[in-house]
Amino acid sequence: MKLKYLIFLLLPLSAVFASGGEGGSETTDIAPRTVHFLIFAAILYWLLADKLRTFFNNRSDEIATRLSAAQEKVKAAKLEKEEALAKVEAAKDSAKSIVETAHKEAALLSDKISDNVDNEIRNLEKSSKDSMEVEEKKMQKDVVSEVVDKMFDEDATQLSGDDFINIINKKVA
Repeated sequence: MKLKYLIFLLLPLSAVFASGGEGGSETTDIAPRTVHFLIFAAILYWLLADKLRTFFNNRSDEIATRLSAAQEKVKAAKLEKEEALAKVEAAKDSAKSIVETAHKEAALLSDKISDNVDNEIRNLEKSSKDSMEVEEKKMQKDVVSEVVDKMFDEDATQLSGDDFINIINKKVA
């Protein structure tokens, strides 16, 4: 509103200065030019002020919108980074637990295999001992059978029972 009053007040002044007065002196020429410039600036302001204000307000709103969008992106990126770091830590913990579990399983398998080998060795020793006893008894039977066969083939009637026992003991031992 003040601008409209200013224009109406300056219009009569510009008419006075525009008439130029009597002389064509260059020293007084600055005042009318200044008044004309001010009138021109006021008219430009009156015509363009709303459009410029709207343009700059829209521009400010657009910049504010882009800034808030950029800040949201930064926040989202920070959240993603924190989530990724949390996942990395979880993966490290998981890897450690997997390695520990693997070591425990390896130790258990080693102990189990060791126990199985020890049992197998005991079984083999027992089996070989049993086999040796069976073979020993078989040899004793063969030796006794051989001695008895030999004695019956020869003149066995000449020997006494003590002689048979001595002969058998010598063959077996």
